[in-house]
Amino acid sequence: MQIIDTQTLLEVILNILVYPGLLFAFIMGSLFWWEFRKLRARFQSRVGPPWYQTFADLIKLFAKETIIPAISNKFLFVFAPILALASALVVLWLLPIPVSILPAISIFNLSFYGDLILVIYLLAMIEAAEILAGFSSSSPYGVIGSSRKVNLVIAYELPFALATIAVAFHVSSLRLSDIFTYQILNGPFILDVPTGSSFAFLAPIFHLITFIVFIMCILPKLRIKPFDMPEAECEIIAGPLTEYSGRLLGLFELTHVLKWFIIPALTVILFFGGDLTIVTFLIKCALVVLLFTFLEVINPRYRIDQGYKFYFKYILPLAIIAFIGETAFALGVI
Repeated sequence: MQIIDTQTLLEVILNILVYPGLLFAFIMGSLFWWEFRKLRARFQSRVGPPWYQTFADLIKLFAKETIIPAISNKFLFVFAPILALASALVVLWLLPIPVSILPAISIFNLSFYGDLILVIYLLAMIEAAEILAGFSSSSPYGVIGSSRKVNLVIAYELPFALATIAVAFHVSSLRLSDIFTYQILNGPFILDVPTGSSFAFLAPIFHLITFIVFIMCILPKLRIKPFDMPEAECEIIAGPLTEYSGRLLGLFELTHVLKWFIIPALTVILFFGGDLTIVTFLIKCALVVLLFTFLEVINPRYRIDQGYKFYFKYILPLAIIAFIGETAFALGVI
């Protein structure tokens, strides 16, 4: 039986809770969300919030009283934000994050073979928790918001899974750390061209399609236009979270902050990886957030039926094409 010494155990705990774990992800997620809000405001000729706005909002929420509606399902109402935060934390700890400031192959994660599948499920679980929150509140606004989110999740989760697994098939591994290491050796996935194939010129096209599908499917996870229909404030206030307040709303907002680190980080790991330093990794994440901001400001909000049709008419066929193409290259068929 292998015994873990105290120093090693302490290092693991610090990595999980401080760097590059919870505290680091919270700080960077807050800054990335601020970057998004600030740039969006500038694009719209507004001033935007100060850098500490996210921290102030969370402090205020956790200091306020939590009110649970009398007509709600109290157990599910309280359980939903806990489920969302727990799912986000597990995803965070599975991501292979470079920890060195100087160039070195040094990453921290708790990965195992097949963890990519778990990440897909856990990201969907966060959405399921918000759906559960709206239905359990028994509020008309919450129920309508959850109904919209159900329709949207049904539409985008399959193409999201196909695009994500297509990257794994190209690398021949369902382990995130293997995908990360592959790109250290071969360069970013988005630029990777297989050798020994007569159709190698098609690879960048399939990579680009995979990336486009992935981006279109993660926009609703971050409540970004044109797919923010479940939280349309001018129509249904805060959607599924309308009846939440105090610490329970704070847990949902903390989850959202962590997602602003998790999703840009996952995008970089899958498509622009190969980073040997945390500095280059964070720069790439910031550029991904810039892309999200650009898509937010150039798009209006879709109606729920428009979003539903968009995914099934355009994104799902593209996801199938990308999946078949990446699989064919991985198997050496083309």
